[in-house]
Amino acid sequence: MKYISALLIIAVCLTVSCTSQDDKARVSEVLDEALLSLQRQDYDEAVRLCDEVMMSSDTIAMTWKEYCQAATVYAAVYEHDPGAESSMASATLCLRRAMELNPDSSNVFIGMLSPQDAGSLNTVVQTLNGLSVDRSTIGDHEEDFVLNDTLNIKEE
Repeated sequence: MKYISALLIIAVCLTVSCTSQDDKARVSEVLDEALLSLQRQDYDEAVRLCDEVMMSSDTIAMTWKEYCQAATVYAAVYEHDPGAESSMASATLCLRRAMELNPDSSNVFIGMLSPQDAGSLNTVVQTLNGLSVDRSTIGDHEEDFVLNDTLNIKEE
């Protein structure tokens, strides 16, 4: 009975492992296709493919690089249709996740992009930086400036 239980556990582990490898390969293939769609300037298809991956359970297996690729697609789509705020939001979420997984490699990835793609993704980086600014002390600094300006006090 012990051997049967052990064999069942091994079979389940192998099945889960194979499924996980299939999921990883599928994510990679879909993101590659999304990048190709982007090169063909088929922005609707590129977003559809990225959405397919991002709205599936496969995101649990995604790597920092795959998140960067998805962010690149979303950022480029936003660049060509600024009315698509959902693309900027998706790009920001993907890049944030990539930075959480591996910030150094994510920065290298951005640095190796073409100038056009890097420009689009740098907008996302600036958005992320803006979201992480500590705003708790801004009021302290503004009050001094406004008070001094109102009273015509010059700082030396």
